[in-house]
Amino acid sequence: FDNGEDFYTSQATFITGDLTKEHVQQIADSMYNPLIQSAHIKSRKEFEQDHGMDIVIPRVKLQGIDKV
Repeated sequence: FDNGEDFYTSQATFITGDLTKEHVQQIADSMYNPLIQSAHIKSRKEFEQDHGMDIVIPRVKLQGIDKV
């Protein structure tokens, strides 16, 4: 990539049914690796009101590690 160019991916999963937010959170927790991914949950009403999902750009902050 040239300076200033980046590449990001995302996945959207739409779930229907009589589910609580806690149930949806449990499903989301089983679908991603929290070490390298994140999950964002919205109700259909929130999704429509916001015109989709939020744009989330991850920032990686590396800290120096002492050599052994």
